[in-house]
Amino acid sequence: MSRPEEVRDRLANVGEIGSVIATLQALAAAHQREAEGHLAAIRAQEATVAAALSEALALAGAAPEEGRGTLRSPW
Repeated sequence: MSRPEEVRDRLANVGEIGSVIATLQALAAAHQREAEGHLAAIRAQEATVAAALSEALALAGAAPEEGRGTLRSPW
């Protein structure tokens, strides 16, 4: 194979690799948006559970001491 043909073939391969990378980036972005939507729902659920637990502890007279045993979100 002559040099110009090799260069043309390699450029075509690079173009194909670029297309694969662009597709993977688009998929990753879509997955990230979906995960962010789920995360918002998870955080809302966490807040609901934390409020319910706090209310249950208060009703039972077993409220945790200040700074100990309190529910805190890691986010």
